[in-house]
Amino acid sequence: MDRREALRLSTIMLGGSLSAATITGVLNGCKADPGPDWTPEFITRGQVSTLTELCETILPAGKTPGAKDAQVERFIDSMMKNVFKPEDQAIFAKGLKQLDTDAKDKYGKSFGQLKPEEKVAMVKTMDDELRNRTETPASKPFYDLVKELTITGYCTSEVGATKHLKYVAVPGEYKPCIPLSEVGGAWAI
Repeated sequence: MDRREALRLSTIMLGGSLSAATITGVLNGCKADPGPDWTPEFITRGQVSTLTELCETILPAGKTPGAKDAQVERFIDSMMKNVFKPEDQAIFAKGLKQLDTDAKDKYGKSFGQLKPEEKVAMVKTMDDELRNRTETPASKPFYDLVKELTITGYCTSEVGATKHLKYVAVPGEYKPCIPLSEVGGAWAI
């Protein structure tokens, strides 16, 4: 499966289940700090590499830029600090810590230091768990949160909107019913 197909399927899977906090954050203009002297507000400095590599594994660079290029980890840090409830923050913090613990148990190093194929194997396991879930959990698990925020952060970033999605700063006339084949893909607005 190529990257575009994975993004399409993930978006479809998450499309009906975006959390209210994610929607609120995006609508309120929550975005990543693009500055070179960025300091995380929610995650620790030690977790930046783990989160960055996890996001890049979910949306790797290919013909178009990946999650690292869109600085998705900064978007997630901002969303967690400023938008999400304390209980969701706790789930996220615990999950990020657990990801590193699992990586150390399985491969002897933190997630951020793993070889690409090892990262993919760990993410595939989490994806399989997400896909095979038969009941809706009471609160969104860590991987659900990080995947939702990675895709949202990427698609709402300048890099994602202009290099991956089709983007027109000022759209033309309104055409309510046109075939997807006529526009050639999903559009960012």
